[in-house]
Amino acid sequence: MVIAVMGLSPILEGEEMPVEAEGFLGGDRTDIGLPAPQEALLRQLHALGKPVVLVLLNGGPLAVNWAAEHIPAILEAWYPGEAGGEAIADVLFGDYNPGGRLPVTFYQSVADLPPLKTIGWKDERIGISGVIRCFLLDMV
Repeated sequence: MVIAVMGLSPILEGEEMPVEAEGFLGGDRTDIGLPAPQEALLRQLHALGKPVVLVLLNGGPLAVNWAAEHIPAILEAWYPGEAGGEAIADVLFGDYNPGGRLPVTFYQSVADLPPLKTIGWKDERIGISGVIRCFLLDMV
């Protein structure tokens, strides 16, 4: 069995950061999928023919459309903190069964996000993280 731990980190996503990677603009996400190298690795792991469990670590929802169709088990762990490894192990070994209730929407693509112009920001450089934050604040 392969346990693939993938996702984002505070090094990649955050406010006004000097991130120069595909899918990011200054720490804001411009794409909501897994980073391209991780997506490629996940497909290679799947091609091995062994069972794969995908553990996602991230600060916001990720679109994992391909994984949802091909990987039999996906665990969303967010940024789990100090006891995260132990908590993830408890789930993977069946000692705890997570309820699966999520407080956020997982969009399948950038096209599903609300238009930026509805939020009223004028800075065209705002990334997807900012759009999601602003949208959620607008809903309060």
